[in-house]
Amino acid sequence: MLTSLAQIPGVFADYEFKWRPDYHLHPIHRKFTGPDHTCHDVLAAEGCRGKAVGSKITMDPWLTGRRPSNQEKLLDFFKMDLADFIGSVPQDVFVIHIVRDYWSIFKSGFGRGYVHKVNLSNANPGTAQVTAQAVHALSNHEFTPQPIDIDGNKAKNILASLVLNDIYINGLRNRGDRYIRISYDDISLRFKEICEVVAPWIDWQNQENYSVNSFTEKLPHLEDSIVNINNMDKYAFYEAYHWAMQLDGGQSNIESYFQDFFMPLLGSAQN
Repeated sequence: MLTSLAQIPGVFADYEFKWRPDYHLHPIHRKFTGPDHTCHDVLAAEGCRGKAVGSKITMDPWLTGRRPSNQEKLLDFFKMDLADFIGSVPQDVFVIHIVRDYWSIFKSGFGRGYVHKVNLSNANPGTAQVTAQAVHALSNHEFTPQPIDIDGNKAKNILASLVLNDIYINGLRNRGDRYIRISYDDISLRFKEICEVVAPWIDWQNQENYSVNSFTEKLPHLEDSIVNINNMDKYAFYEAYHWAMQLDGGQSNIESYFQDFFMPLLGSAQN
């Protein structure tokens, strides 16, 4: 979606934000670290210019060195980290929260890998930026999926990170009409709505203007059998997704979910 938005005249859309990473970043990544180093600050430092400037955020598996090993301190750490994260995305940022069921993400990530099928015919050289995202897509092309066995503990760790991503992004909901949630499966159906939000200066009712096409194509459906998880049922992914979609953005709601669902999940993965 980001590479498609980057084709709109007046829009700068590129990179991928990482929240407080403690590892060597890929060239596509940009880090933001707190209210004194926001996503605004990062894009400004990059010299990004446009009527609309944006990027995307994906959370890493929350198993890095900065997480306390003491379970009793985990909730307090989470509350402070979440508050800092929310403070690092200024209120004037419009958040488009793309959600997808966790089993489909997991199956795609391990059954096929994080690859892309690039549709070069839709890249508009007259308006498209040569973005880092586009270069990344070109360097991670489609390959033939192969069946794979995954350890149950590893699967739980990945599920925990998927849950965490939506917990944190849900924390950005309390900004009035500057937040929308869109299912991954509905992106093509609602893409015009997304364009109207991102670039309101364009008359999107005029079909001649509505010519933004996807830089990547949808990959073929993967059968569930492509991934086999030892000692874990795939329905745990559906259950976690259902719970996460009930979050309303309220601090107490998010903290309760974290304490009642996320922490036990993380703990079981370490046993």
